[in-house]
Amino acid sequence: MATSLDTLIKQVRRFVRDWPEEDVLTASMSSTASIASVAVATDYADGWLLEIDQEVLGSLGFNSGTDVKVRRGLRGSTAASHASLTTVLVRPTWLLQDYVDALNWAKNECFPKIYKDALDTSLTTLANTYEYTIPSIGGLPMRYVSKVEFKAVGAVDYREVREYSIRRGATPKLQFLQDQDAGQTIRIHGYSPFPDIALGGSLDTQWPAQGDRLLVLGAASYLLASEESGRGRSDRPARQAQNEEMRAGARMNQANALDTRFRRSMVDAALPPLPIHARPTF
Repeated sequence: MATSLDTLIKQVRRFVRDWPEEDVLTASMSSTASIASVAVATDYADGWLLEIDQEVLGSLGFNSGTDVKVRRGLRGSTAASHASLTTVLVRPTWLLQDYVDALNWAKNECFPKIYKDALDTSLTTLANTYEYTIPSIGGLPMRYVSKVEFKAVGAVDYREVREYSIRRGATPKLQFLQDQDAGQTIRIHGYSPFPDIALGGSLDTQWPAQGDRLLVLGAASYLLASEESGRGRSDRPARQAQNEEMRAGARMNQANALDTRFRRSMVDAALPPLPIHARPTF
């Protein structure tokens, strides 16, 4: 069973020790509301970031009763409706989208050591046509092509074709040396990076189990190296600012060490090398 994004984010949170304070909405909230009803409203200060579902809000401080004044749709998020009892994350070190970006960065860094075995049959030959756009896998064009086959109308089996070339580029093309009978199915076997993990989604079912820990390492190094992780936190006690972990450059040193572990672990988790005859499309 493919690992969910939520599970991966929890694993990265544990690894980087990012556990923000949690509150809860005590009443539903429309996409245009400027007041959030929460359980402990007096704990909110002006300027704090909050996260509810996938929306980032800014606290404008305690209003009255159990209400907090908020700004909506910050940091590129979209104001949305939220149900009562939804969790409110108070001052998270990194936002949900930061975790998604970090995990997808780590996933992309794994290619081509970890790759998706792709098979596409979406193309059909056309009369007087020698060139076809190489299909996309998970929103990205196939990065390597290892075999091209044709199946004629009414036929059962595919026959391999080797007389072709690849025009590399942003929109790679498959070019045949001679015209083919129209109506044949083109089957392309190749290799691609795994598609990005979407919010609410899971890893691709082909993703190897040994690669989950690898993504956690890579995402942690990405987050620790980010500009946001390196800035001083004005809400931290003075004595805590003297800790070694808060020393200037300490987080970047941690990030570099994790990145080294990430790349060494990638070698251990790697799939068999791509076939030497696989042709790049970029």
